[in-house]
Amino acid sequence: MSPEIVDARPVHSSSMRSHPLPGHKPITVAIPIGWSTNIGNAFFAEGIKYVLERAIPNCRAVLLTDQAAFLNLMPGRNYRHEPPNSLRYLDHIRPDYVVVAGSCLTEQFPRIWGESFRRLYQAGTKVLLIGAGHYDYSARESQLCRDLLKQYPPHVFISRDHRTYEGFHDLSKHSYDGIDCSYFVPEVFEPIKTDLPPYIILNFDKTPEPSIQVSANGASPLSGSPSPATSHSVRFDFGGHEWLLQFPRIRLKLSRLLDKGYAFAVGPLGLHGTRQRQAGEMMIVRTDHALNPLMLRRIFRGPNAFAGDLPYTYYNLYGQTELTLTDRIHAALVTLSYGRPAMLISRSGRASIIERVGGGDVTRRPTQLDMDVLSREKQRMIDFLSSVPW
Repeated sequence: MSPEIVDARPVHSSSMRSHPLPGHKPITVAIPIGWSTNIGNAFFAEGIKYVLERAIPNCRAVLLTDQAAFLNLMPGRNYRHEPPNSLRYLDHIRPDYVVVAGSCLTEQFPRIWGESFRRLYQAGTKVLLIGAGHYDYSARESQLCRDLLKQYPPHVFISRDHRTYEGFHDLSKHSYDGIDCSYFVPEVFEPIKTDLPPYIILNFDKTPEPSIQVSANGASPLSGSPSPATSHSVRFDFGGHEWLLQFPRIRLKLSRLLDKGYAFAVGPLGLHGTRQRQAGEMMIVRTDHALNPLMLRRIFRGPNAFAGDLPYTYYNLYGQTELTLTDRIHAALVTLSYGRPAMLISRSGRASIIERVGGGDVTRRPTQLDMDVLSREKQRMIDFLSSVPW
């Protein structure tokens, strides 16, 4: 295995407009986003900007800071609300369109967006849901979000997984069974070379980091392996070697109880990671997606750790890794979008956004996508947006 860069960028058709066209009315689109608490939000936000500016003549898509409610890191999403002294800036912007994206369809969606939608609609600004998905996929979550969107039907609804499409496509005249816009990251950023040796990436902030054992050459594929969704150990064959990941049993159970709060509970104690530097002959790089709140002992918990407040170094790392092992959906997704292998160790239903493009085995073994299939899916989504009346 070598760190050679795979060019995963599709060849674009003439429908993908990169420059303003004369004679077309300028169109402004605001994309509210924040990524200090999750850099993965930047991945799909930049993808949305790219898609809109290629699909819509004379489109100017701008990234703005998201609702302040998303800075609320209290355990449990029921605590999310706009702080009392917030400017509520998004209530006052007046673009042609506002995008809501990502796992926005939560039980808190009406609380966070209801008042803003009311003001935006009164001002004539239309809402676009692009790359939208559930958080828990519960019936209550779905009903609360449907109730709000019935009041304020989106001009466009593009899901990032089929289940979300089935639940919401009837609420917009322009609906599409789409994909997560993070798949467009290779169109946004082409990796630059480094002098790092071949490496794998460990990205775990919801569960404890596993220790890794790699067998000698010649191991055959394993059968009857423990499920990564239920077991404290995971076996798979990769690159001609047998791999064994072992999670600390008690801390794994604790992480399933605390979910996202786990890393913030044990991270400051220095208990979240391992000190392992190598997996077989490859260096281990540790990435962390949550810079806010800043906890240096949690982020830099083991050798070769990285975290940052811009997404581009993450693209450069994921775009050249030999393998990404992660409990974060978008760490796996961006790795896969560059044609690299990834394995998602998670029980989340949101893994369906990778299954949507043919990565159905991603939670069972290291997986790579068929890049021709992915390229066609990306082009179809752009073609759909090009067909929408703006």
